[in-house]
Amino acid sequence: MLAGRYRGAPCVGPEKSRRICEVLDLNEFPVIYACSDTHEDLGMLQRAHRRYYCWQEMA
Repeated sequence: MLAGRYRGAPCVGPEKSRRICEVLDLNEFPVIYACSDTHEDLGMLQRAHRRYYCWQEMA
């Protein structure tokens, strides 16, 4: 049976960025790409060199 509840913190906002850094050393990558279509991921996008939001590249 599914209860519709998260195990741990929901993976949105700062939590998504934290989880990415928990499993990856971003300094190991010469170029990081990130894409999203939700404002909740803006923190994650800021960690990338090439950012795409709502299918448009951000400056």
